[in-house]
Amino acid sequence: MRKQSGGVWHLAEIIADDMEDRETGLSKPQRISLADLAASVLTCRSVNTSELANILPRTVKSSEESYRYINRWLSNPKIDPLQVMKGFIPEIIQALTQEDQTSILMLLLRQ
Repeated sequence: MRKQSGGVWHLAEIIADDMEDRETGLSKPQRISLADLAASVLTCRSVNTSELANILPRTVKSSEESYRYINRWLSNPKIDPLQVMKGFIPEIIQALTQEDQTSILMLLLRQ
């Protein structure tokens, strides 16, 4: 549990707790980092890394350090976005089909 509270910190903690029980293929530090980034994007409503660096819920010396952290995380080859999303797909499909609606899935084939 983090000692900071409110705003982006609180949202990041909720997202990290939610991801804990999902099969995302991420280690605990990676889940926390993804939660921080997701909370920043939801709060900022932008994917501009400079804006995200200013509100990233991490204690760092400068926004430049946050900016570098975001870029390193996004370019990490060990993080597989498709594997991460597998932990969310069943819940998303269930939510979309609750009222007898038809879901159309787009499949991506890897070679």
